[in-house]
Amino acid sequence: NAPNQMNYIYKLLSRPKFLAKSYTFKFLFVAFLGIHIPLLGLIGFILIHPDVITPGMVFIITLVLTLGATAATLFVLNGLLSPLQLTRTSLELYLSERKLPDLPLHYYDEAGILMSKVQQTVTSLDNLLEEKKDLIGLLSHDLRAPLASIQLLCDSMARDESMTLAESREYAAQMSQSAKEQLLLFQKILDILKNDRIEHIHLNLKQSDFTEVIVAAIHELKPFADRKSLKIDFDNTTSFDVLADHTLIAQVVKNLLSNAIKFSKPHTRINIQLWEDEGQLNMAVQDLGLGFPPSDSEKIFQRFTTASKLGTEGEQSTGMGLYLSKRIVDAHRGHLTAFSEGTDRGSTFNLQFPKPA
Repeated sequence: NAPNQMNYIYKLLSRPKFLAKSYTFKFLFVAFLGIHIPLLGLIGFILIHPDVITPGMVFIITLVLTLGATAATLFVLNGLLSPLQLTRTSLELYLSERKLPDLPLHYYDEAGILMSKVQQTVTSLDNLLEEKKDLIGLLSHDLRAPLASIQLLCDSMARDESMTLAESREYAAQMSQSAKEQLLLFQKILDILKNDRIEHIHLNLKQSDFTEVIVAAIHELKPFADRKSLKIDFDNTTSFDVLADHTLIAQVVKNLLSNAIKFSKPHTRINIQLWEDEGQLNMAVQDLGLGFPPSDSEKIFQRFTTASKLGTEGEQSTGMGLYLSKRIVDAHRGHLTAFSEGTDRGSTFNLQFPKPA
């Protein structure tokens, strides 16, 4: 078809070394040939048939060659416009359908450089838009957890008329701690927004007691576990240090535990284990809940994953929590994996960090 022919013309004229690096020279070369073909054709005819040449024949030959050369020149010049037409079409498709362009990057003239720059720019823009989606997901997912905890504690205080002063103070302390953590997380997200990209997370690395991080997460999410009569097992007698951004890693632990609570069946147990192995700090969160097909072990970490589902009591899921947790763990040069034997067989999430030197 016509587009393929035009592309072929541009490819053909990009092969000679003297034309390869100049888009303007390609046009001048074609125009030069188009202008001189009638003259060269007329001279050739005269040299071949000198005895039959007449003024009328000269006129007819010149007219025919001029019209033919003009048509051929316009066709070739139109073919030379193919990179510009392809670039325009690719931009229109991206704007209308969000389809990333697939422009050729192996041409070195001005048109080739333009296609390369457009490809790089649109790809970078698309990546930036995806990063903005991630940041919005981070805002919507992780900032609502402390608010939900505070709301639950407030509801408990409002309903329980027999609550003692000591219990009220404990609830107030929990709400204060949740609010502080929310402020820290909000400040961290603002720092990420300044960088525009979630890959450029600025990590405030400090040596922290990972056991205390888990205990704090259990304490904050206990009201949600109590609503389902869930028992959380964790041996907090041994301390394990980790070099990490405390705010972000605490959020990862809360995401994993919140996920386990959400998908656990009432009156079951959640088991958290923490151990060292070959210079690695390992954490496992195991539940007896809904589980997932083994083939979804990587899919559940995707952004807005289709493997997302409601909790055992209809709890909503944004499909972002595990994705964002994995991004944070990756930024710490750690690993986050998941395993399940199948639906209704429970699941285990494994978190691994290198031990601080």
